[in-house]
Formats: sequence, C-alpha cells, structure tokens
Amino acid sequence: MVIDLETPPLDKFRLIFPLLEPVNMLDLAPSIEGAATVWEDKITGLAVELLGVNFDAACTDVCRMFYWGDLAADEPTIRPERRLSDSVRT
Repeated sequence: MVIDLETPPLDKFRLIFPLLEPVNMLDLAPSIEGAATVWEDKITGLAVELLGVNFDAACTDVCRMFYWGDLAADEPTIRPERRLSDSVRT
C-alpha cells in the first residue's frame, strides 16, 4: 500500500536575536537541566507571547544558541559575511 500525501510548502524563516550580553546558563538555574528548562521557556515565550508565531520546538534546545563574537563599538551588529568560524579563529 502506498499513501501519497500532497501538502503545500510552508514558508520558513530563520530569525536571529542577538543578545545584549552573554548568557551563563548556570545563572538561569542551579543545574544544567534546570537552566535548559528555563531557556526553553524563554524561547517559547518569545515565539508565542511576543511574536505570536508557530515555531519548531527543536529551536528551544540550548545547543541552538551560539556565540556571535566580540565586535568593536563602531562595527555593525549583523554582518552576513562574518561566519562563526571567523570568530573561532581570532
């Protein structure tokens, strides 16, 4: 038996929210598990409460967070040409 379902494609967007300061996970809760739960709640709140969007729940995983790298005060915050690997090498 073959079941063939056709659904229209979904528009997908990748949103980036640069943080004003680094996040120390253990400042969120005394354990990594607790901190991960707090982080998940914050990302869910951002998506649902603030933006009012449906989102991929996998995006709440703390491994999705990344360090942008230090920028000088006169540098633009978002620079598409700058990759994470550039920050790691410096």
